[in-house]
Amino acid sequence: MKHSIGKLSKAFLIFFSVFTPIYLCAGIDFRGKSSIIEVSSGATLINNQSLTFNNKGTLRKNSAGTVSGNDVTFSQGTFEDGFNDVLLDGLFDVSENKILFSGTDNRAVGNSFLTTDVELLDGSSSTTLEINNTLNQNINLNGGTLDLGSNLKFADEKQLLGQGTVNLNGYQLGFGGKEFSITSTIVWHDATDVTLSAKTIFSGTFTFCGTQNLNGNGNVLDLSGGGDVIIDTASTLFVTDIVIKGLGDSFGTLTFTDDTSIACFSNATLELDGDFTLSTGKILIEGPTTIIVKDHIFTVDTTASMTIDGITVIRDVAAETGTPGGIIFGSPEANHLTLLSSGTIADGNSTLEATVDLMGCTTVQLGDMIDMLKISTGALQDELDETQISTGANADMIDMLKISTGELQTQIDTNESMLDMVKISTGNLQSELDDTQVSTGILQTEIDANETMIDMLKISTGELQTQIDT
Repeated sequence: MKHSIGKLSKAFLIFFSVFTPIYLCAGIDFRGKSSIIEVSSGATLINNQSLTFNNKGTLRKNSAGTVSGNDVTFSQGTFEDGFNDVLLDGLFDVSENKILFSGTDNRAVGNSFLTTDVELLDGSSSTTLEINNTLNQNINLNGGTLDLGSNLKFADEKQLLGQGTVNLNGYQLGFGGKEFSITSTIVWHDATDVTLSAKTIFSGTFTFCGTQNLNGNGNVLDLSGGGDVIIDTASTLFVTDIVIKGLGDSFGTLTFTDDTSIACFSNATLELDGDFTLSTGKILIEGPTTIIVKDHIFTVDTTASMTIDGITVIRDVAAETGTPGGIIFGSPEANHLTLLSSGTIADGNSTLEATVDLMGCTTVQLGDMIDMLKISTGALQDELDETQISTGANADMIDMLKISTGELQTQIDTNESMLDMVKISTGNLQSELDDTQVSTGILQTEIDANETMIDMLKISTGELQTQIDT
């Protein structure tokens, strides 16, 4: 059974909620967004005509609803499907359930959570995106042109596919936070920032036109698979907070179209996988920058030049054990290297290399010295360990000595007490001796008296004997 729908000339809602397919066999003219065709879950809308939602008419398709038949055209119409609420100038490809932009003056504005990629039909197609949320699908350029009407942020691993042009119009385009690979060929115009949020393996071609910014947010841009970053004529690319790996004439490259092409580096690291020659264009280094040459040569010659403004560029050979590489300039050097405000180039291991030069050491000898230093360091560590053990033993002895000293002090205190007692006893003894001396004097007096008496007695006895004799 077929149900046919004619023209809507005023605000109206057609609500398909039955499971019988509904056929559109005539054109419909919408007068505003409130003019809606809604396909509910389980319902099918079959478009047998060239159905155009214009003047902001709305096609509302629930997630389990189906639209089939011919593509649906939006001319300032609105597409809603439960995930999207997008004002469109473009096509809804019903067979692949995707948004397709053909021709010029296409536009998508609003919130979009697509289930398939956004696609430009061909090289003559263009569209403007003003998507409010993170875009969860790829955009296939097919040679066409994408214009931004607001910042655009891709979900993880989603990106621009194919070849085409992106006019950022002063807005920012950011890629997701998970490592991914890009093989696309993109021409960038007027970017506030093209930003990386994860390691990016790039084997395509990016051409930057005008004044552009490439911000790595500290992430790696790996060009080793043949990626080429081109700076167009009269263009300046500011390269910030990034590690660019895989540079080399046979690997990834930085291409300067002519001498009006300028690359400005700050907080950047350039790592060579092969010899790299810059023969045209200008490099301006305004912030901390390291060039890891390994055993390769970074050459600036012909009409190319490098200016170092107020900072020290570090030349690093990394872990290279062979002949170290370098940065060399054409002759005369002043035509190719300009140092401003004490800017200079220094080796990342300049102190070590100066020592090696003074000692006349070869790299092999230096390796031997490093090995010896490791051994000496090991021996020193052993001595430190032994010292720590000895120090521990000494600490124990000091503790014991403290205890013995304490005991000795106790004995000294005891002896001092005993000495005081001896002093007291000695004093008593002296008193007794003094008393004895006094008593001895008295005794001596008495003895002397007795001797006198004895002498007298002897005299008396003599006289008595005389009298007896007589």
